[in-house]
Amino acid sequence: MLVSISGNLGPMGALLGVALISMLLTQPLHNVAAAVVMTPIALSVARTLGANPKAFAVTVIVGVSAAFLMPIGHTAPLLVQKPGNYSSRDYLRFGIGLCLIVLVIIGLIVPLLWPLTN
Repeated sequence: MLVSISGNLGPMGALLGVALISMLLTQPLHNVAAAVVMTPIALSVARTLGANPKAFAVTVIVGVSAAFLMPIGHTAPLLVQKPGNYSSRDYLRFGIGLCLIVLVIIGLIVPLLWPLTN
C-alpha cells in the first residue's frame, strides 16, 4: 500500500512516506516497537522499488526517534510532564515543528549519505 501511494513519487517519495509513517507510529508506541514494525515494511518498500535498503533502514531509525508529538512515545517527556506542568497540547504544539525539521533532515541527509539507487 505504501509503494502504491508514494511509489509514484519515486524512491524519495517512498523514503519520506516511510519516515512519516515511522514518526506517526512512534508517537503512541515505544520507539523500539515502532522500529520492529516499520523495519520490515521499509526494507520491502526498498526492495520493491529497487532502492538502497540501508537508506530506508536509517530512515526508520531516525523516524522512530522523533517522538515529539505525545508524551507517551518516550520516557523522557513523561518524566518532565508533571514537574513542568506540560499538557499534551504543549507537546503537540511544539512537536509538530520538530517533526517537520526531522522530516526535512531525513530528506536531505539520508540520500546524501546513503544514495537511494544502488
